[in-house]
Amino acid sequence: MPILLKNPEDIRKKWLLEPFLRFLQNNHDRDLYKNLIKVLQAPTGFGKTYAVTNFFIPKLFEDNVNLVVYAAPNVENIDSDSFVIAGQQYEYLFTKDPDTAFRFLKQGKKVVLGLTHSYLCNSSKKCVSHRNKLIEIADQSAWFIEECHSWLGVTSQEWYKDVIGHATPHFGGTVYKLSKQILQKTDLVFGITATPTKQHRGVVGDNCFTILNDWCPVHERLLLTKWSKKYREYKGFDIENYKGKKQPVINTEMCEQVLKNYVIGHHVANIKRLENLQEYDTNVVPKLSSLIVCGGSNNVRLSIHIDDAVDWLSDILANAGYAEVCQWIAIMTDKQKGFYNLHGDFTPATEDDIIAALNDPDSDCQFVLVNNKGKAGINVFNLTGICSLRIRNPSRTDCTELSRQIIGRQTRLNSGHGNILSEEYQYNLEKMCLNYCKEYGVEPNIFYETLKVANTFEFCFPTTPGEHWELSVTEFDELYTASWDRVKDIVRNLIFEDQLCAHCPLHNKLSSVKDDFDFGPLNELFAS
Repeated sequence: MPILLKNPEDIRKKWLLEPFLRFLQNNHDRDLYKNLIKVLQAPTGFGKTYAVTNFFIPKLFEDNVNLVVYAAPNVENIDSDSFVIAGQQYEYLFTKDPDTAFRFLKQGKKVVLGLTHSYLCNSSKKCVSHRNKLIEIADQSAWFIEECHSWLGVTSQEWYKDVIGHATPHFGGTVYKLSKQILQKTDLVFGITATPTKQHRGVVGDNCFTILNDWCPVHERLLLTKWSKKYREYKGFDIENYKGKKQPVINTEMCEQVLKNYVIGHHVANIKRLENLQEYDTNVVPKLSSLIVCGGSNNVRLSIHIDDAVDWLSDILANAGYAEVCQWIAIMTDKQKGFYNLHGDFTPATEDDIIAALNDPDSDCQFVLVNNKGKAGINVFNLTGICSLRIRNPSRTDCTELSRQIIGRQTRLNSGHGNILSEEYQYNLEKMCLNYCKEYGVEPNIFYETLKVANTFEFCFPTTPGEHWELSVTEFDELYTASWDRVKDIVRNLIFEDQLCAHCPLHNKLSSVKDDFDFGPLNELFAS
């Protein structure tokens, strides 16, 4: 029977790679948009990092570009390994040190320089010197502003509340100001995001951006991401007297119980399921990770402090039989990063160390607790879900970009077989479904059950006063990834293809892949 699903590479070419290439080759459009930042949009797990490192950058180096600056909000958003590996194939050098980049440029090398926005916009003498040098040689460079919904989501304080969702006493627009200086010398300034903001889309504010590509609908990419298993909502707040007035306060007792239910009923239960399946397929990797969204001292009314969450989680894991000396827990905040064992002993670490530990099947670390981190660009493939202990309550509840970013952390593909999906099947899940059982001698029902556990996620979130989380979940569910219920018959059809007769109803499932839904106002959410 012919398979009607599109090849992942064809999907990425159509919706991401070809629009970029068409822009590079279209002199009229390049002149028309020369003073605008060009935004490339694609959902989490679509392959944006791979596209940047293996397609966009090599193409730019063919076009009289010697330096590519890759600017990101945080260190953990710069996937150094991906740049180094791609650089070996396409003959460019990657560094995070400006002086090293300048030295390589003098030697005639093609260079990618990864920097954070805070470094680029810092007022220290050293940072100013490096920034001025980058502006000076901008005519031979191209720039990618990663996660551009963040520091480049809005250009001025005038539009800040309408775009970001809450007011701020001061917004300097430093990344946009720097981008304008670069645009005076090159039109090759691009933004990358899974959540283009209202200003990116031309709904609010001055015309400073253009979106180069259309949004890829879910029906085109059913097998490119994890699938949602459950969006679990819990009663997150009570109205209480707080600092002299009645206002929403997070329900601490409920949060503690919800965390326990999530850890035992979802995270631990899924690991046990994979361990059982491993007895029938030795390639199964039972390691799973979870992200716990917390707060800090400046947000105690609407969130659980990360220190309290560490204590709760330590008790839950100890009672579940986890070894107390092992470092099961990682934390990432602006001020502190590292690992905890269940005794409360802390070991400092870097963002790269934590992400590597979460992905490593041999590492103990299974949980990462975040405050003001984890909102974007963290590549953890075995995330089985997210439990939010934080109420997001912006003044504008329809500004859902950051919340959708958080949910999107858990959508990267994970078949449950370690590197086999990436190394043997090039992240082509359809190809793996069709061939894995024959090539590895595994019973189809074992592979099916493994995929059902490893490649689905649960998002557990609190109710919010303005229904902000609720709206974010609705938008994400409709625009970002399919549910397991929606794809399970397609997956079963692929895996059991040799065992299905021509008259089986499952053979008809692929013909109804296309969406015919009307999302109302959501139809225009990602119009370019």
